[in-house]
Amino acid sequence: MPNFIPHNYDQVAMIAINLRDQYSSVSLNRLYSS
Repeated sequence: MPNFIPHNYDQVAMIAINLRDQYSSVSLNRLYSS
């Protein structure tokens, strides 16, 4: 099992937040459009 320790943890966290926000906005769009 390889150890995955990102050196740029801030960038990884920002990408995760961006993905979460995109998923949330997509879910909200589906909720409002239905």
